[in-house]
Amino acid sequence: MEVEIISKDNALGSAIFTGFKLPITRSHDDFAALMIANSWLGEHRKSYSRLYQKIREQRSMNYGDYSYIEWYNNGGSNMLPRPGYPRSSNYFSMWIRPVQTAKGLKGQYQELDSIEIGHAHFALRMAVRELNLLVKDGMTQEDFDLTRDFLRSYMKLYAQTAEQQLGYLMDSKFYKRDNWLSSADQLLAACTLEKVNAAIKKYWQSENMFVSIITDKSEAVPLARSLREGMVSPMSYSNALKGVLTKEILAEDEIVKSFPMKVGSITIVESNDVFRK
Repeated sequence: MEVEIISKDNALGSAIFTGFKLPITRSHDDFAALMIANSWLGEHRKSYSRLYQKIREQRSMNYGDYSYIEWYNNGGSNMLPRPGYPRSSNYFSMWIRPVQTAKGLKGQYQELDSIEIGHAHFALRMAVRELNLLVKDGMTQEDFDLTRDFLRSYMKLYAQTAEQQLGYLMDSKFYKRDNWLSSADQLLAACTLEKVNAAIKKYWQSENMFVSIITDKSEAVPLARSLREGMVSPMSYSNALKGVLTKEILAEDEIVKSFPMKVGSITIVESNDVFRK
């Protein structure tokens, strides 16, 4: 892993973006198989996805946790992907919306006064572990069936206006397809669990990743040390929240806090120096 930590004055949390190069685009038939896998893992702003359930729903760590197999323009505002942004090269990514820093947690909960880092290391570990498990074990038949059926219906919302329809037709020409929305539906209909799991193993991995984390200045150095040294990163709960969590969630936390992530390099950049040589 290559990690860049952006140190920012008075950051209210730690925002994490991670991913790796993806050698296919919508022009490749395997893209439809990855759409199914990606939707199950982290469909944009969908509460049924695995990352959302694990990080937000079960542990109340942040607002949302999503994954992408291409650029998603203005994801903060758009529920649906917009046309007009075709790409000749591509990447897979996971977006972990801001989780709390140690500074923020200490200010709210006296019982957490001794912690040095907030939730960033744990949240990154959990997301990478979920990706690792998906690559290793694949999807189940039930998850595949439900996700594919959802996508085939959901994609009908992509082009609700003449403007959107024209936009997707223009994108289709870029990808050398007559009508990408129609061909994607046909590819989804013909897809099988075996094809999806084969595509996951072929194109996804959880070791060679780029990671960017924007965090508060108070968090940058201790977080970098924790990542560099592979330190155990236990989840920090308030007493009130921990008291209502299931034994299964707490047992999983014990596994996640030590999940191995090999970090090759870490740099800390001041926010004022971002995008400068």
